[in-house]
Amino acid sequence: MKRNLKHYRQVASTVLITTLLMVPSLGPLTSLADNPDDGVVYEDIIDDADDGYYDEEDTVVYSRAARASGSDAVSVDSLCLTAPAEKVDAGTTGFSIAGSVTLASGSNWTDGLASSSNATSKDTITDNIQLSIPKGLFVTAPEKVSDVTVNGTTATFKIAGDIAADASGDYMVGASWGSVKAEGVTVTVIPKKTELKEVTLMFTDQELQLQAGTSKDVTMEFKPDAIWDKVTVNSSNEEAVKVSRGKNGVLTLEGVKVTEEPVIVTAAFEENEEYKGAEATLSVTVTAEPPVEEGAVTLSIEGGDLILDPEETGTATIIAKVEGSFPTEKDVLAGIQMENNAADVAEAEFDPNTGKVTVKGLKAGMVSITFSYENSKGESEVTLNVKVVETSETVKPLEVETKGAEVDVAGAAIDGGKAPEGVTDEEHKANVEKIKDEVKDSLEKNTNVKNGFQLIINNNQNLADFGVREPGGTIYPLQKLESMSMGYDQGKPVLKSMKFDISLYWRPEGFDASSTGAKLKKDIKGSFKFRIPVPESVGNVRYANVNHDGKWLSQSVIQKENGGWYITVKVNSFSPFTVEFTDTKKSSGSSGGGGGSSSGRSTTTTTNTEPDTMFGSWQQDEQGWRFMQNNGAYAANAWGRINGFWYYFGENTYMMTGWIFVGEQWYYLSQTPETIGKMQTGPIYDAATDRWFHADASGAIQTGWQYIEDSWRYLDPASEGVRGAMVTNQWVDGRYLDAQGRWTE
Repeated sequence: MKRNLKHYRQVASTVLITTLLMVPSLGPLTSLADNPDDGVVYEDIIDDADDGYYDEEDTVVYSRAARASGSDAVSVDSLCLTAPAEKVDAGTTGFSIAGSVTLASGSNWTDGLASSSNATSKDTITDNIQLSIPKGLFVTAPEKVSDVTVNGTTATFKIAGDIAADASGDYMVGASWGSVKAEGVTVTVIPKKTELKEVTLMFTDQELQLQAGTSKDVTMEFKPDAIWDKVTVNSSNEEAVKVSRGKNGVLTLEGVKVTEEPVIVTAAFEENEEYKGAEATLSVTVTAEPPVEEGAVTLSIEGGDLILDPEETGTATIIAKVEGSFPTEKDVLAGIQMENNAADVAEAEFDPNTGKVTVKGLKAGMVSITFSYENSKGESEVTLNVKVVETSETVKPLEVETKGAEVDVAGAAIDGGKAPEGVTDEEHKANVEKIKDEVKDSLEKNTNVKNGFQLIINNNQNLADFGVREPGGTIYPLQKLESMSMGYDQGKPVLKSMKFDISLYWRPEGFDASSTGAKLKKDIKGSFKFRIPVPESVGNVRYANVNHDGKWLSQSVIQKENGGWYITVKVNSFSPFTVEFTDTKKSSGSSGGGGGSSSGRSTTTTTNTEPDTMFGSWQQDEQGWRFMQNNGAYAANAWGRINGFWYYFGENTYMMTGWIFVGEQWYYLSQTPETIGKMQTGPIYDAATDRWFHADASGAIQTGWQYIEDSWRYLDPASEGVRGAMVTNQWVDGRYLDAQGRWTE
């Protein structure tokens, strides 16, 4: 029988030594000694201890042993998890699920059961409880339980961790000890709510009188700019008041007939995932006589925002526009209030007689000078932004950020020509104004102009020489529509051409995004790609002939996206552009890009321009394919679009394949039997030279810097025999091109 060591403290050492001497053949103790009295396992012979046991049969002193490793050595009666009482928010830190494990009858955690002599019962619990935690609940799912507390046959624990910020919904958490499984508990996570942005949508006035048979524009206040396209408007009585939504918060109200009750005009923006909803109403009374009322005033600035050096002076002019006969513009200018928010940065003087504003820079900084006028119709306000800079002597190209282009249609004139036969002068005048308004409205709404813009400014240029006064800021092209011309097609008025003065502008950091900035000087060297907007009134015309600075540049294919129609232009400098619209494909043009050449390629030149669609039948003989048109003639020296694909027919009337040179441009026509003769666009692999080329939408082989498949690449503009070939594994203009030709920064 085993007894407590305290009873044998006097003889322990003697017994141990005697036993070992009497049995010299015994080796090291390698198995556990069982004592059936208490079911506890013992091991490790010791000399002396306050808490040990003596075996009378073996006459050996043992230490209290550890529990045998493995869950099967411990008889677990139950394993439980406690479900959270409440839902938990995503992103909660220190979240835990409580649990407990109970031994079967006859066992006790405090008896020292463990997996080794130096382990504890807590280690046994953490090692043997297996967790089942669904992915996404915790930032890092715990591998073991924690916070173990032992009390007799029952031990408690926690499953602890931080809830993931993007967790959402119900998660089932489970646990098991060998074959004993706890009933899973559900953790319900409340997802983080996205704070919706505030929206402003309101009428300046709550009531309006409108004479029957007249219309009036009402400008709403709204923020942010992004919501206006999704604002809906309606009239409670369209038979009395018709309402239409224009641009930039303008609503046009038309009084149709007099009514006894006011008509409610409602403008509403529906809540979405980003913005809160908003609604504004206006009560409109339609009268038989024109109401005598003060006119609304709109203020604007002519001359744009200012960028000044200290002690430098700049000017701008305040323009007042009045709806109605009073007040007069002179009265408005006399009543304008000016507020300078940084008088120590720049001083300003306003002349109420002329509307001229004179600003002098004092020290580096930003200034907002606000001009406002208020009458019974509300307040009109305009802000002149001024930045005073200490001009840098050197500004490197790579220190300037480039963003999308902008378009300005204010002040554009239109040449309507003479009225054709069958159109009266009054009708012609109305048509001219209609085309002018349609063009301006369409271009202002066209969002494609801000997309697809890339600007590479060559190194070794000091941008300070071109008007960039300090590092940072934004360089962008501003497209000012100067003029347009119209004509008639089958009796209908159509837009024939537009002229833009396109220049690069610089807007410093911190400058208002609506500010124009400073116009840069010409001759910046680089590669510029941007979009010129095309108005919707052009209709289904397919091409635009582009002249740059009075010289032919390219023929571009008109493209359309959700934001509107546009053409893509690539140039090395900025100056006036003229865009002419046509339905005829020029054989001598392309939508930007260079040419290509290769030894052994056939060369064909032509100045012939044919309609782009051919009708007829294919014919083949020993020499090749020809196309007989419905008029009995074979196509020759001409492009033809047949069944949606472009082909080129040589002087001998036969369809050509491979490389051809037409109108100062290289093209590649398929030599593959399945697509023989078809003009290729996009990436082109030439097996003869083992080089890649790229053709734009018109099929013309491109050269120079091109943005292809989300990367800038350089197509050789000068190499003899492989003009247009993609350059790889080389440095060009200080930029390295990898094995795929991509510029790696």
